[in-house]
Amino acid sequence: GVWLLLSILWTNQMVLLFNSAGLPRDDSIWSLAKLQVVTSCIWLVLSLPVLWLARRFRLSSSQWVTRLPIHIAAAWACGFIHVGGMRLLGVSPSPVFSSNNLNPITGDFFIYLGLLAWSHSRDFVAWYRAKELDAARLTAQIAKSRFHALRIQLRPEFLLDTLDRLVALVRTDVPRAETLITRLADTLRLTLDVGRQPETMLARELSLVRSAIETHRLAARPALQLHDDLSTETLTDLIPSRLVCALVDELLASLPVAADAPLIVHIDSRRISGATQIAVRADAHLDHKRLNGAHWWWKEGGVAGRAIRNAGPMISVLTPDANSVLLMIGRVADVHVSGAGTEPELAALSAS
Repeated sequence: GVWLLLSILWTNQMVLLFNSAGLPRDDSIWSLAKLQVVTSCIWLVLSLPVLWLARRFRLSSSQWVTRLPIHIAAAWACGFIHVGGMRLLGVSPSPVFSSNNLNPITGDFFIYLGLLAWSHSRDFVAWYRAKELDAARLTAQIAKSRFHALRIQLRPEFLLDTLDRLVALVRTDVPRAETLITRLADTLRLTLDVGRQPETMLARELSLVRSAIETHRLAARPALQLHDDLSTETLTDLIPSRLVCALVDELLASLPVAADAPLIVHIDSRRISGATQIAVRADAHLDHKRLNGAHWWWKEGGVAGRAIRNAGPMISVLTPDANSVLLMIGRVADVHVSGAGTEPELAALSAS
């Protein structure tokens, strides 16, 4: 089909050339069409060995020096085969080594190079798609690794401050120090347990948040409280592990509130149009002179921002005001696997 269209194109080119230049023409349009159709038929046959040569002698960065001369010689050979075939078929009266054949032989040379380039372009497209696939896999692996690092990430400043607080409490308030040690151990254990899997139930995530809030309260913020209002139908929803806890950590680390000032963290959840909506809000008297922008504690470079970028494509974030963040998680699924827990167990886990 390609060669037939080219024969029609070449015939019209010659007709337009003669007519526009006012050149005398002894041949009729049918003889010109015959000439171009025979040319296309010859190249239809030559295309098969040309493509075979292109596959057999591939041009690469290490072998092009030895293989390029082969293709150049084959290109000129195709040109002479073409004009020789025209001569044998009686279509062209010119001898093979005539100056009149310089134009068709040159055209044949570039046709050969075009077929050669087309054959190599298929390899390039396949190579490029393979590289794109490798890049996508690498990007996914990097995002997965970053989110895995988030799931097991602990704030070293918080741990060091907590340990310093323990040293001070051991001398002044031994019962509180023992309580803080127990709560810190529970927080670390839950962090490792929840962080092993990319997804966890909202009820289990909330238990980790409660443990972290209690550790914060005993160690640094005595007036810190957690109020939660979770819809029962969302307790078994799967969410990215430690995502809500990362939001709370980011909030407590960035909040411009004195350590002894009252602070209430609200966490609400509900289902809306098949998605799980989780709201995290801080209720405190904020020092607006220390705020940086409308949504000051939601920082793109912070741990919460990295969580959203790497946790999955079905998570969106809204910041309705300066001290609130709204998560919309589209990957909602009820847990119906063995060992997931019965309803009483889930209720007990949520209340723990």
